[in-house]
Amino acid sequence: MTEVYFSFDTEDFTSDTASDAVRDQAEILKEYGVRASFNVVGYLAREFVRHRRTDVLDALRYHTISFHSLRHSVHPTINEYTDIEDYAAARAELERQESEGIGMVKAACGVDSFPAALPPGNSMSYVAMYTYADWGIPLYPGSLFNTPDGAGVYYCNGFHTDYDRCMEWFFARETFDVKAFLDDAASRRRVFLYNHPNRVLYRIFWDAVNYKGENLHPMYEWEEPERCTPQETARYYRRMRELLDALKTDGRFRICTFDELRDRALADIYGRTVTRAQLPAIRASLEERFRWVTEPVSLSVADAFYAARHFLLHPESDEYHPDKVHGFLAEPEGVTEPTALSAEEIRALAAQCSPDRFLPPYFEIGGRRVGPADLLFAMLGAAQGAEAVTVTPRRQQCEYEDVYPALRDLRFEGTWMHAEDFADRWLSDRLRLQAWTIRPEAAEDR
Repeated sequence: MTEVYFSFDTEDFTSDTASDAVRDQAEILKEYGVRASFNVVGYLAREFVRHRRTDVLDALRYHTISFHSLRHSVHPTINEYTDIEDYAAARAELERQESEGIGMVKAACGVDSFPAALPPGNSMSYVAMYTYADWGIPLYPGSLFNTPDGAGVYYCNGFHTDYDRCMEWFFARETFDVKAFLDDAASRRRVFLYNHPNRVLYRIFWDAVNYKGENLHPMYEWEEPERCTPQETARYYRRMRELLDALKTDGRFRICTFDELRDRALADIYGRTVTRAQLPAIRASLEERFRWVTEPVSLSVADAFYAARHFLLHPESDEYHPDKVHGFLAEPEGVTEPTALSAEEIRALAAQCSPDRFLPPYFEIGGRRVGPADLLFAMLGAAQGAEAVTVTPRRQQCEYEDVYPALRDLRFEGTWMHAEDFADRWLSDRLRLQAWTIRPEAAEDR
C-alpha cells in the first residue's frame, strides 16, 4: 500500500493575504480527516502573531507543524552563509539563526517539537542536516534523494526524501486526470504531495519578486506578485477536494503523517543491532560492492566502520548499536601500495576515531598513510582475529553515483534564489563527502 503524505511549505511572510490560503487549506484537509504537515518559516510565524492571525493558528492546530528555516530566501541564505571551509563557524552561525526561527514557530504555533525540518527551496546544506538531526529533528523532506519507489534514504543522521508531486503544478493545468495521477502514484512506496499555499492566490512565488539573487526590497516594503483570478483559486480548491475524495476511497493508499514517519525513522536510527557473528556477512557485502549494507542489517559504510571499531576495541562485546555518524570534510586518500598493518597498529588507529566527529581523510602511523576504507577492512579483519592485515589500494569513497545521480551531479551555483556571487565552493562537494552515511531503510520497514 502506498503511503501518502501532505506537506505545505508555509513560507510567504511578505503577504498577510497569502495566510488566508494557509487557513483555507488547513480547514479543507480537516474536513477530510487528513493531518498534513505545515512547514512554517520563522519570519512567517512572527507575522501570524503581529497580524493577530488567530484564525490561521487555530486552523493549524489540527495539523503537524514542521520547521522551514528562519527566513527562507532572505540573503544570505543558509547555503550562502554555510558555504565556508570552517565547519565550526558555519555551524555556530546556523545554530544562532535557526534556533531563533525554531523559537518563533514554537511560540506562535504552540508546539514543543518538530518531526521535520525542510530545506528552503534549493538551499540544502550538510551543516543544517547534521544540526537538525542533533536537535532531535530526524526528517528532512524535499532533499536530494529520488529513489524509483519514493522510499527515501538515511543520510547525515536523518531520514531524507524528495518532494515528488507538486500540487500547484498539476492543479493549475487546464485538465486534471485524477485517475491517471493515482495510477502513477500507486506504483511508489511513498508519495509526498506538496504545495506552497501562497501559490493558490499568486501566480508566481513571493520570493521571486523580493529575493531573487539579492534582497530586492527592504523589510516591510515588499512587492506583491501578480494575483490569480478568483476562478483560478476556486479551481485549485475544487481539484484539491477531488483528489482528497479519490484518495479516501482508493484502497491502494494510506494517508500518513510526518509524526508517524518520524517515529519509524527514530526507531530505525537507534533500534538497530549489529552482532559480532554478522561481521563476515558485512565484510562480504562491502567487498562485493563498496557501499551501504542491506543484509543482515541496514548499515551505512560509516555504521560498518564503527561497528568494526567497536568489536575490535571491545573483544568482550557481542553487540553494537549504531548511533549518529559523520562523513568527511576533505576527499579521503588511501594507500598507494600494499601495506601491512599489525593488529596493534589497527587498534591504535581505531582509537583515534569517534562517530560524533567527521572522519579524517587519512590516518598516519609509522610514516605510512592509511585511508579510511583501508582502515575499515583492516578493522574487520582484526576484529575477527587476524594478527595482521595487508591492505591494498582501493577506492576510498563508497559507490553511490549510480543510485543517487542527484547527489553525484549536484551543483548549487546559479540555482534557485541564490546570489550571483554565491560560488558553491564547499557545499556540493561536502554533501558528496557525506556519502559514507547513506543507507536504505531497515528491511522490516520496507
